[in-house]
Amino acid sequence: MALKPNMAIHTFDSSHPSTAERFIKWAKKNQDGFFINSHQETKDWYVRLHGAQCKTATSTKRYGLSGATLGKYKKTCSKRHEALIEYFVNQIGVPLNRIIPCKKCSARDLKLLPPVDLQDESAITTGEALDEEGRMKLTKHYAIERSRRNRRIVLKGRPQPYACEACDLSLHAYGPEYGALIHVHHRHPVGQRVKNPQTEDFLLLCPNCHGVAHWGRALNPLDIAELRELAAAARAKWTGES
Repeated sequence: MALKPNMAIHTFDSSHPSTAERFIKWAKKNQDGFFINSHQETKDWYVRLHGAQCKTATSTKRYGLSGATLGKYKKTCSKRHEALIEYFVNQIGVPLNRIIPCKKCSARDLKLLPPVDLQDESAITTGEALDEEGRMKLTKHYAIERSRRNRRIVLKGRPQPYACEACDLSLHAYGPEYGALIHVHHRHPVGQRVKNPQTEDFLLLCPNCHGVAHWGRALNPLDIAELRELAAAARAKWTGES
């Protein structure tokens, strides 16, 4: 099935000397569009999402006319950032949390929601048989290393019983043995570089609030003020319906 015009994908790489010039022309013509800057051979540890007007990767003054695609980088473009996300996740296999929005252009405000599977969910019918599950599959991937010792240090410095700093829920309410299920959340996610965090760089969140903080925003989670606002609205709704 062909993509809709506004979901079309255009790739500009090192296959021809004119592709860099064509990319610059595309960016100027589609200034409300987006592109992903990645290596010629896509590596999932360098995939950056930019708005078409972003100067970081389109500046001919900085890179020269051909530098945009004839060096080690290629540009994958679309009028819709959702099309780019779907293409890189479903077609190339790049993990969603490896697609990092540029912090200097319009991409910084995007909420990167997981793409819909290539099979349209509307095609699923009631009563359709479920897929077989449980087969073993060997996979290789890079993992960002986190310190379990840091979690112990952070928890030791917080009063007990531990409570979520967004919704105030204490998992201790389920029983003393469940208090340690509290999540220790990085205010500033561990990403592309090694960091030396301080204890104040962490929040205690219940599993629900932690999941909401990262939903579709693996490397750009909601901040504590946004989480508290959502939690308060949810609490008011539940109270009103009870």
